[in-house]
Amino acid sequence: MMSLNKQIKGHFLMKVDYEVYGAVIHTGTRKTKKTNGETLAAGILGGAYIALGSIGYLMAVANIQPAGVGKLVGSFLFPVGLLLILITGAELFTGNNLMSLSAMHGESKWSDVFSNWVKIYCFNAIGSILIAFLVHVGGYDQGEFLLVIEKVIHAKVALSFGTALARGILCNILVAISVWISYSSDSAGGKAVLIWLPITLFVFSGYEHCVANMLYFSLGWFAGVHFSLAEFLGNMVPVAIGNIIGGGVILPVLYYGMFKNKK
Repeated sequence: MMSLNKQIKGHFLMKVDYEVYGAVIHTGTRKTKKTNGETLAAGILGGAYIALGSIGYLMAVANIQPAGVGKLVGSFLFPVGLLLILITGAELFTGNNLMSLSAMHGESKWSDVFSNWVKIYCFNAIGSILIAFLVHVGGYDQGEFLLVIEKVIHAKVALSFGTALARGILCNILVAISVWISYSSDSAGGKAVLIWLPITLFVFSGYEHCVANMLYFSLGWFAGVHFSLAEFLGNMVPVAIGNIIGGGVILPVLYYGMFKNKK
């Protein structure tokens, strides 16, 4: 039994709460020191991986009936994207919102944190657009799959600013805390177990993730789904702000209050 407990601890929960807090700070500091080329590659890959997870979600919704079951299966597939990011060292805008914690501790400059956010947001968009283009060229954006894309986009542009903002906050509370708890384990299996249910919960709940939305709108644009620039920005802007508030303000500030003297 003792050996089994050690194996479980070694594969899943290797760090205690304040050690994870320190790992979040260290990771944020390290990301500000990457070269522009490294940040570019990490950002494009991060956007591509989330896009692939989003494609899995759309495929499940389009092909599995009844609709509720399809959504549940799709929500369970989506976390593949974040797991790929965490294991391979790619970067995601919403996860990087946690970098504000390193600035709070003076380990990073606020200007470097904001610069990283802008770069990764743009590079995530490039990765999302590339995957959307490949899906379009591959002929997938038709039939039931296209109908799902249209439904998703129309639902997103119908949201008010306040609703999109609130859903963005809720989304990144779950996404950022998933990234946070993933630092508890050094193994791929441990990280997968830790992140899977929180990410599934955010997707199934219908919260708003700005990088996933980059993929949905890109797919719609390539497929000829009608939406205006104002409608596009009317979703992307409040969702991005909400994601920053959830993962870059609420979580870091509260955990700073808990662990600032234990780092």
